[in-house]
Amino acid sequence: MDVFQKALELVSRYPLCDHCLGRQFALLGYSMENNVRGSALKVSLTLQATDAAKEKNVEGIKQLKVLATNGFSREAQETLKHLKKRVPKASEEKCYLCEGKFELLDTLTGKSLKNG
Repeated sequence: MDVFQKALELVSRYPLCDHCLGRQFALLGYSMENNVRGSALKVSLTLQATDAAKEKNVEGIKQLKVLATNGFSREAQETLKHLKKRVPKASEEKCYLCEGKFELLDTLTGKSLKNG
């Protein structure tokens, strides 16, 4: 199974933030933060799915819907709209692994520096 297939399998099963998806592939791409790695994977998956969907490939549409639901909602939703496909509602669930803790990181860092 290649990296993209594994990443798609993970986001198909669980809502994952960029940090946590990237952490699953931490041994790939040195000098790269997990959130950058996770975002790059989601962008690549979206591009692959868009290309497949434009060729009328049903799997491409399914992949976009998974991404729209579990972790890359805005970009995948906009792509589905552009392709005139039904747009699923984004999941309200927090990241399966960190439960949304990485979303709080900037806020906590700011508070820490302010009180420091």
